[in-house]
Formats: sequence, structure tokens, C-alpha cells
Amino acid sequence: MKQSFTYYITLLVIKLKGVKRNFSKNPIDFNKIRKEDVHRPSNRYFKKNVLRTFKISDSLITEIGLDKRSDNLLIFIHGGAFISGPAQHHWGTVKEVAKQTNYKIWMCDYPKAPENQIPKISENIDAIYSCALKNHQANHISIIGDSVGGTLTTALIQRLITNKIELPAKIILVSPVMDASMSN
Repeated sequence: MKQSFTYYITLLVIKLKGVKRNFSKNPIDFNKIRKEDVHRPSNRYFKKNVLRTFKISDSLITEIGLDKRSDNLLIFIHGGAFISGPAQHHWGTVKEVAKQTNYKIWMCDYPKAPENQIPKISENIDAIYSCALKNHQANHISIIGDSVGGTLTTALIQRLITNKIELPAKIILVSPVMDASMSN
């Protein structure tokens, strides 16, 4: 298959930013990688459209929206290899979704590894969804998971099915790792 021009541009950006080099070190310097995290965006759009910030368990939730009365909720679980985020591009995605929909969006800044293990991160994701169900009907909740956020979303859905808890109306998975053994 022939690669697109965008593919080569993406590879160049990854190389120039040193992304692969940063993740190839043993141990990974997660503090260096986290320097690009944006926990509270400060541009004009977000100053105007952040409805509130609050905590659920150990996660910081930033609620963004154009209509505070909207019944529709999008839970955004960002990527970052379990160790970083949200990054500027995650906030850019949230901004575009908010501008084009009538959804309230919860940007979920969940606990990161290595300080936290997968069970604690998963408990936080479960608590976020549980809180969403207290305030919204399941058929008005959507979840988008980017990269590791997609992996966390998939695991959440599996737990919801096992525990017979109402599922969200939609899930959008952006490049989730579906085989953590990397054998397939």
C-alpha cells in the first residue's frame, strides 16, 4: 500500500519533536514528556466556554459547552500512553466538537502511571461514568477515547457489560491498543 503525503509529514513531525526517542528511553522520562500537558487551557475560547471544573475521585473534570442546559454529554478520555496528557491537540479536538455539536463535554484528566497503576486509573474512569449516569440518561452519553483513552474506554465498556450497567449511546475509539501483548 502506498503511503500518503500526510503519513510522511506525520513521521517527520514525530522525528523532529523527538517523540519516539522520548518513549524509547529506559526508563521513560515521564516528567519531560509531561511538560507538554495542558491541564487548564487558557485561550479565549476556553475562558468563555468552560462551564465548570470539578473532581471525581482523583480525576479533574473540565466541563466545556456552549449550552449549559444540554442533555447530551460527551466524555473525552485523552491519550498519552498512560503517563501524560491532556495535550494541546486534545483540547483542540474538544474545542471543535463543542463548536459543532450541542454537547457538554467532560475532559477527563485522570491519574497517570507510573505513580498510579491500571486498577486505580480504571476505578477513576468507572467513577466518572457512574457520575455521568447520575446526571444524564445513558442514551444521551457518548464517550470518545483517543489512543490509551480508547483502550480505557473499551475496558470500561467490558466492565459495564459484565456488571449489567447501562451502556452509553455511542463510543468513538481513536487508535486504541486492542492487543496489549503486541503479538497480533
